[in-house]
Amino acid sequence: MKHSILLALAFMMCLGLHAQTLYVPGNVQSSNNGNVGIGTQDPTATLHVNGDIAWGSSGSKLSPAGTIELKGAGTPYIDFSNSSADDFDARIMLKDDNKLGLTGANFGVGTNSPLSLLSIYKANVGTNTDGLDHSLLYLNNGNERDGSIVIKSHGAHKDEVIGALKFHSSPDALNYSQSAIKALANQDATANALAFYTASSNSQQEGTEVMRIQGDRIGILTPNPDAKLTVNGDIHAKEVRVDLNFPAPDYVFQPDYSLVPLVDVKKYIQENHHLSEVPSATEMEENGIDVASMNMLLLKKVEELTLYLIKQNEINQKQAEEIEALKERLLNLEQ
Repeated sequence: MKHSILLALAFMMCLGLHAQTLYVPGNVQSSNNGNVGIGTQDPTATLHVNGDIAWGSSGSKLSPAGTIELKGAGTPYIDFSNSSADDFDARIMLKDDNKLGLTGANFGVGTNSPLSLLSIYKANVGTNTDGLDHSLLYLNNGNERDGSIVIKSHGAHKDEVIGALKFHSSPDALNYSQSAIKALANQDATANALAFYTASSNSQQEGTEVMRIQGDRIGILTPNPDAKLTVNGDIHAKEVRVDLNFPAPDYVFQPDYSLVPLVDVKKYIQENHHLSEVPSATEMEENGIDVASMNMLLLKKVEELTLYLIKQNEINQKQAEEIEALKERLLNLEQ
């Protein structure tokens, strides 16, 4: 018993616990191989405790179930160091606002060599690690094809943010601007929207929505796209190609095409103040124009105009020939 008490006392001193009272219930055992057991008669390690290990008065303890409970009114933390120096290389600390922080090291899941602040590996596949030393997050999905990051929300109202990826820039450490990609909830069975936000100044913290993908529709500068691509503003492009879903108007040049007499064209214009088949100014202002159909309609009118000019040229040529013949007859009569 004396030997057991001395061993227990040495153990308590090693833990740095300077208690005024040492109570030994009689279950501290020693073995022939120098191991010490508390709560066990067959210690298999230098110190083998069969039960909880508690310290202080706050309820901190180690449990045989594999749990570590750190409790206290201050900021409980665990330090890790690769040397015997007083400082630490990494620290896990619980702040008083229920925030758990890791400082001094990169954190790896599935890897012992995280290159980013947070590295998550399913498998370490690939060798190109350029830029990872200064990155915040690195995900390596190995040979699997679905490396999804899933953010799920239930019961969100229309246009409420389900999840977001935000980018902040602070040039003066006081103000900041934000660009963001936000997933927005929608109503009923309508698909959720993906909205893109950008800032126009260094102090515009929330940014302005500039583009939205809603189902199979994209809206630029509008939250309500009513076509595959809706742009509330100018479009500047080097080239625009439009596919036709109706025939081009070359049928105008077919022999059986019936060209409307000019007298009827004149009458229609006088009554309606626009060409036939062409929408009126009021209709175009209210409904806009379909670029493909309008271009084909204008081409049709140009082709019809060409036919009118050809016909008029034939008349003019015939009249010119008749005039020349009359001139010749008049000259012969004068002689």
